[in-house]
Amino acid sequence: MKNIESIQEMPVQEEFSKEIIDNLLELHRQLILLEQLDGGSKIPFLRKIVILRDYFWDLDIEEYLYDHEDLGYIYDNLERLMEEIKIYVPFPKRTS
Repeated sequence: MKNIESIQEMPVQEEFSKEIIDNLLELHRQLILLEQLDGGSKIPFLRKIVILRDYFWDLDIEEYLYDHEDLGYIYDNLERLMEEIKIYVPFPKRTS
């Protein structure tokens, strides 16, 4: 829980809006839920994780996350998961 508290207490800087912090917390939550899933479908979790990953893909925040040890592990977990399910680039945007 120390890591979650550090995210919530992190001062919102210009480059980190409330939306970014909320999405980072949601990504962390989805990754934890996926890791603890003992049965049932993983698809809803994976879908949400991929949507959040696409959101962060264009923001280029990896460097910031790695500079703050309490946040870097979220990005590490995300990248490990993406490698496991063989997703290396963002999904193309739907045009409908």
